[in-house]
Amino acid sequence: MDRASGSGVFARDPDAQLDLTPLEMTEEIKNFIQDGNATAWRMESSLREFPNIIPVNLWFDYPIHRMDNNNQLEHAFTEGSAMSNLAKSSKYSRKDDRRDSVETAFQILSMTPPVTVEAMAKYFGKTTRCIREWLKEMDDVFWYKGGIIGRIEELP
Repeated sequence: MDRASGSGVFARDPDAQLDLTPLEMTEEIKNFIQDGNATAWRMESSLREFPNIIPVNLWFDYPIHRMDNNNQLEHAFTEGSAMSNLAKSSKYSRKDDRRDSVETAFQILSMTPPVTVEAMAKYFGKTTRCIREWLKEMDDVFWYKGGIIGRIEELP
């Protein structure tokens, strides 16, 4: 709603607004474009009397908007958003990617037990605090206590 308000108060007047926001076109997303001219958008709503609609991702292939039925834009960020800028950073990683990386690191490090937070931090070149945060995200798979990491399924 604030996007449309600008210096006036128009945004406060309508009962319903639809907001189309451009999505960041990463290389991964560009691979889904067939003719190279389509752009990606997210449609959100601001409704006064009803709950807002669930945001919808769209492809705009002039002159037609098509819904993203294959969820190709599911992980796309809006242009200029904080998450978009963070995703461009070399330090950013998605939760699924971290999970796969920790799984791989755990298998490698478990060849010489015990697997420790310090060993995993050294493996990734990260701090022990960072590794503990990652492990908290994966508390359904891994446990750690006293600096030792193990799999939930292997609990004594």
